[in-house]
Amino acid sequence: MIRAEHLDVVDARVLVAIALYHREYGHGPAWHLIAKAAGWEERHELPDRLGRLRNSGLVWFSREPRSIRLRGDALGLALERLNGEARK
Repeated sequence: MIRAEHLDVVDARVLVAIALYHREYGHGPAWHLIAKAAGWEERHELPDRLGRLRNSGLVWFSREPRSIRLRGDALGLALERLNGEARK
């Protein structure tokens, strides 16, 4: 898994948003909601960035709608990154 300082700030915010959405609704958000919240282009940038997060071991998802969820300590890593950014 990557270290907090190597995590992109927008990716960290997306991880927190996924965790909060999952906690509220019991499943992951639809991808178009992630794209809209992050300001990512839905057709190319979104799958690339979520694929990178999956390859880093931070999220898991399948072809099933709303299946995206965090893995391991992805939330802790994202919060650490955002806290470090806030101190700058």
